[in-house]
Amino acid sequence: MLYATLKNKNWGKDDASWMVPIQDSIQDSIQDGIQDDALVEFCSVPRSRKEMMAYLKLENRKSFTDYHLRPLLEKGKIVMTIPEKPNSKNQKYVKNKAWK
Repeated sequence: MLYATLKNKNWGKDDASWMVPIQDSIQDSIQDGIQDDALVEFCSVPRSRKEMMAYLKLENRKSFTDYHLRPLLEKGKIVMTIPEKPNSKNQKYVKNKAWK
């Protein structure tokens, strides 16, 4: 029984290397969820984007924004302290009190 139909005929039931990308993506999703929950708690007091990135030990602003900050804002877990100026240098983020 083959796990996947591939051009390489050497793949068979004993070759499970195709599972690694799936397992890695599942683990990454779980890890991101844990990090995001910790980040929400970290934002119990207003925090800047730089503080949040330092807390998660991340350096790339774009990936932090795309994978952490924007999803938390869209889910309503955190809110902006200056919502009318989303690009303000003084912008901070705080845990949404309505979120449990």
